[in-house]
Amino acid sequence: MKLSSKLRSVETNGLMFFCPGCRENHVVWVGPRPNTDGSGSVWDYNGDPVHPTFSPSVKVTGVVLTAEGEREREEWIRQGFPKRSTPFDSRPQVCHFFVRNGQMQFLNDCTHALAGITVNMPDFPGSEDED
Repeated sequence: MKLSSKLRSVETNGLMFFCPGCRENHVVWVGPRPNTDGSGSVWDYNGDPVHPTFSPSVKVTGVVLTAEGEREREEWIRQGFPKRSTPFDSRPQVCHFFVRNGQMQFLNDCTHALAGITVNMPDFPGSEDED
């Protein structure tokens, strides 16, 4: 559910927003996660959907395909999704930031181009087309 151009409510207690560093959505939980034992991180939230503050910091880790991995994936698709014995070439990704008063303060351990930079929390892409 849309709370503002920057923030969406997801499931029970989840808040989703767009990350300009990763170019994808991230979610924080401001209460127990649904359908779980309630364990996991929970963030404090100031209740302002236009200028949110979350505490503590948010850290998202994973992997992203390298340029070679993207080429491997495209070839795999072109070949009709044959069984693979090895994963596509990838590298670790870290996105670590604070959200304070509607600003995202990216920390230096980020592996994307916004490491060490503070930006205004962006609107969701396409949010100007929504009600």
